[in-house]
Amino acid sequence: TMEACATGAAVTVILGSNFERIHSCIEGLPVTVLENQDWAEGMSSSIRLAARSSVKDALLLMTCDQPYVTTATLQTLIHTHDVCKSASVIASEYAGTLGVPALFVRALFDELGALSGREGAKKVILRHLENAVRVPFPEGAHDLDTPQDVTRHAPCE
Repeated sequence: TMEACATGAAVTVILGSNFERIHSCIEGLPVTVLENQDWAEGMSSSIRLAARSSVKDALLLMTCDQPYVTTATLQTLIHTHDVCKSASVIASEYAGTLGVPALFVRALFDELGALSGREGAKKVILRHLENAVRVPFPEGAHDLDTPQDVTRHAPCE
């Protein structure tokens, strides 16, 4: 969250499970918090909520489980969008694929809003490869899904 806030862009945090506990940890940050009451459906429910509630011309989606995302990573995606006006997707490239963090133009919000179940933003990225710009982010391949992942990848404080 701090990395996103440091970009200067408007930041919305979507919370589902453990809403109260997590919300108390980010109180005071310059973010808008939305509660996803359909969180048990899967990631698509959070993406739908983001797409349907955004009033901006572009939406940068990121997850909370990629420990190597930095402010510079996010600023590169935003800057690439500013420079590559014809692109509909600016996606992170890692592990031989494209994924989040990724920036989507408004023309794709309806597709993001139509995702269901466990579908993620990658489905929309792959549909629009011809209009996608790839931004190398090899560290994006690392995510925190298990306690062992946290031990292996989380930065020490």
